[in-house]
Amino acid sequence: MAGTRIVIAKYLGSLKVDSDVIDRMMKMMVGKPEYPAFSAISSFLNECSIECEIINNGLPVLCDDMCIARVKAEDFTVVLILQATSERVKYLTSQGNVIVDSFDQFCTEYQSESIRFKVSDLNAVKDRVQELEDKSKNEAPIDASIGNIRRLSKLNEPPIYRFCRFFSIYFSYVFIRMKIQPNHITFLWLVAIAGASFSFSLGNWWGHQIVGALLILLGYTFDCSDGEVARVTKTYSKIGVYLDTIAHSTSGLFIILGITLGTYNSINNPGILKVGLICMFGDSMFNYLFRQLNSWSGQNSVYGLFHPILMPLIWLFPIDLNLFLVGAILNQSWASLRIWEIGSIILSGFMMLIFFLHEYVYEKGYMKRINW
Repeated sequence: MAGTRIVIAKYLGSLKVDSDVIDRMMKMMVGKPEYPAFSAISSFLNECSIECEIINNGLPVLCDDMCIARVKAEDFTVVLILQATSERVKYLTSQGNVIVDSFDQFCTEYQSESIRFKVSDLNAVKDRVQELEDKSKNEAPIDASIGNIRRLSKLNEPPIYRFCRFFSIYFSYVFIRMKIQPNHITFLWLVAIAGASFSFSLGNWWGHQIVGALLILLGYTFDCSDGEVARVTKTYSKIGVYLDTIAHSTSGLFIILGITLGTYNSINNPGILKVGLICMFGDSMFNYLFRQLNSWSGQNSVYGLFHPILMPLIWLFPIDLNLFLVGAILNQSWASLRIWEIGSIILSGFMMLIFFLHEYVYEKGYMKRINW
């Protein structure tokens, strides 16, 4: 759902809607019943004095207007179509990637539904958003019950997160009553991971490993909880998105650093530091390439050929932390680090090969065929 907000925000920004107004609109929109269905989006934006047209009879072509289209991906996602003709479709993904497909290729992923916006009066939009905010302040209080938190936490996600949500809903219940913001919970997640890294750095004693494993699980729980609190309280921000991205990108590096230092302190072999550096490089490469390739695989029919291969990796995600978690429980953290050192490099090389084949083999031939 975050991708839907990003694409809608980019579309509204192209229509000259003020960024502050867009942020306020997004906070209200995500709390609407049936969101992210196009009907719910259209209904809300109409309330904000933005004209919406839902097109159900195929992709609009040969027009200069942009539109948002729903395409088939892991859980269905949306893209912002920049240009659509009978020969090619140029669109922007929520990750900021501009992709060009032939019309026929795009239609293999297109879900026969798109929506267009039109803004006639920017001041009217701003005034209407203010009215809706004032009205929402007088509505019924937030439903912060355990049942509602559990209902909003039912997401299609990897098994480790499903397990942690059995506990995160109770943390979220307390956080909401203490009026703790989602961004603060994300910070607690980073603190838990840093604590796990410190515990691993103390050495290979099994007690240190178990404490590190428990702190990793606590970090997972906080990762679940920040989203739950945001959905229940309808509290979203750009800073929150950035913090979440930073936490996901650095958590594995923290743990690698801790395991490397702990093993080095126990064995005092300089070669261990080299392994740690290689593992950190491989981890960074894998996470970046995987997220890019996964975003493209559901939105581009060529990358989509690899989607069945990526799906098992998605369900093991985050692979690095899960591997270190198992290694800590078995008191084999160093072994898990060596496995990930090799595995991350191999997987990164495989994904770089896919990227090379597409960009430098397929894409050049495709551009010639459509005279782009």
